[in-house]
Amino acid sequence: MDGLAEPRGYRLFCVGNAMVDLFAEVSPETLGGLCARFGLDHPVRHVSPETAGAILAALRSPENAAAAVYSSGGGAANTAKIAAGLGVQTVFAGRVGPDSLGAFFKEELSKAGVQTRLGESRQGTGLFIKLSGGGVPGAPRKGIPAAGEWRIAASPGAALDLGPEDLPDPALSSGPDAAGPGVLMFEGFLMDRRALIRRCFDLAGRGGLRLAFDPGTADIAAGHAGEILGWCAGAAAPKTPAAPKDGDGLIRRVSFILFVNEDEAEALAAHSGGAGDTPEGKGRPAGWETLFTKLSAHAGGLLAVVKLAERGAAVFSGGVIHRAAAAPVAGAESTGAGDAFAAGFLAALLRGKGPEACGRAGNAAAALVLARPGTAGKTPDPPPGDQLITRAG
Repeated sequence: MDGLAEPRGYRLFCVGNAMVDLFAEVSPETLGGLCARFGLDHPVRHVSPETAGAILAALRSPENAAAAVYSSGGGAANTAKIAAGLGVQTVFAGRVGPDSLGAFFKEELSKAGVQTRLGESRQGTGLFIKLSGGGVPGAPRKGIPAAGEWRIAASPGAALDLGPEDLPDPALSSGPDAAGPGVLMFEGFLMDRRALIRRCFDLAGRGGLRLAFDPGTADIAAGHAGEILGWCAGAAAPKTPAAPKDGDGLIRRVSFILFVNEDEAEALAAHSGGAGDTPEGKGRPAGWETLFTKLSAHAGGLLAVVKLAERGAAVFSGGVIHRAAAAPVAGAESTGAGDAFAAGFLAALLRGKGPEACGRAGNAAAALVLARPGTAGKTPDPPPGDQLITRAG
C-alpha cells in the first residue's frame, strides 16, 4: 500500500480498476495503419501489455504526430476524482504498476483531493487507449474504421491484481454534518473476483454503509443479471442491522444504489422477463421502468438510477419514479460522463438531497466532462517516453 494513515471521516470509498486513459487524435491514414498493425478490427479490443506499449510507442513516433490527452481513468476512480472535486471526502483503492503511469495515476487523484490506497504489482499500470482520427471516407474495409469511427485498446495490467487484502476497513464516518451513512462504491469489472466482492459487502454490512454499484457495460449487466437483481431485491434500509451471511459468504441485506445506463437497464429487464426493447414514452412503460418500480417498492433500501444521456435520468425510490431532465451539452466525447454522473448524484445524496435533486446533480456533473476527453481537467504532460512503456518483469 502507499503508506498513508488509515482514512478517518471519509464519506465515499471507491473500489475499482486503476487505469490511465489516453485519447489520441491521429490522421485517418495513421488510424487505419494502427488498426491493421495491431488487430484493432472491432470498436473495443482487449490487448496484452506488450501490445499496449507498442501502440503507445507508435503514437509517440514523429511520423504519426498524435495529439494526445492523458488522464487517470477507470470507472470508480473517475467517480472518486469528480466527487472529491465536489467537496466529498473520498478514498480510492486499486492497484498500479511500478512505472511512471502508476505515479501519474496517483498524482492525478491526489491533486483532485482523493486519498489513495494503491497496492503495487509487478505488472504495468492498466491502460485505456482511444484512437480517433476521422477514419477512411466511404464504406469501411475489413478491419479499417470508416469515417467518424474510433477504436479502443484496453490492457488492465496491474488493475487485475486488486484483491480483498487491498481493502482495509475504510472507517467511513458520518461526521457531525453528515445526512446519513457513507457509501462504498465498486464497479462491474470486478465481478469475477468473488473474494473482492465479498469483502465489499462485508465492509458495507459491518460498517452500516450504503453500497453502490455500476456494471459498466451491458454485457456485464446481462452476464450477472440474476446476481445484480438479487442485490436490488435484498436491499435493506440504511442502518438496518446486517443479516447473516448467505452460502456465498455475502451479506445481502445492505442499502443498495444501482447505477445503469439504458442498455444495461434493458439487459436486466430482459433477464427478469420485462419488455426490455420497449422505447420509453411510446405508449407503455419500458420493461426496466416496471422492473425498478416494483423492486424499489419492495426493497426499502434500494435506489435504482437509470442514466438516459441527453434525456436526463430516472431515479426509482419507494416505488416512485423521479425524473431529472438534462440541459443540452455540446460535446461528442462521452467517456467518463456516466462516472461523473454517479459522483454528482452521490455528492448530493451524502448531503441529504432527495432523488430528483440527486438526479439533477448527476446530470450537471456529467455535463462538466462531456466537452473534454475522459475526466481530464487539463492536458497534462505525458510520462517520459522511456518510462511510458516500461513493464516490470
